[in-house]
Amino acid sequence: MRHLLVIGTITLLGCMIAGQQLTSDSLLSVFWSSAIEYQVTRVVLVSLLLGLLFTTPPRSMRFRMALGLVAGALFCGSAAMLLGYQMRILDAVMFIQIAIIFAIEALESPAHLRLSGKKEQVAL
Repeated sequence: MRHLLVIGTITLLGCMIAGQQLTSDSLLSVFWSSAIEYQVTRVVLVSLLLGLLFTTPPRSMRFRMALGLVAGALFCGSAAMLLGYQMRILDAVMFIQIAIIFAIEALESPAHLRLSGKKEQVAL
């Protein structure tokens, strides 16, 4: 289920990137921003999601802490910019969805680690 959510998000971000590059007059482009900063942010988030897809749990504690910080910053920034009318709705929904994915990955449970048969890395 986790991989399906990540792959679906990567697909949607790829469609947003391609849609913005190919046609900027489509009806859906009203709901996302065409600024270059958002395009760069989308590409960076796709690369981070691909990194999550190809790394297997258990991840190191530092990586999980960094992922949690990125999730919190992405969620707070997206919510603040959406409420301040500085970000369009589809961008905000995608960024909040990615923040939730990052938070879930950062909070991987010890039960999941026990079921996978790998030892938990507790050392920083």
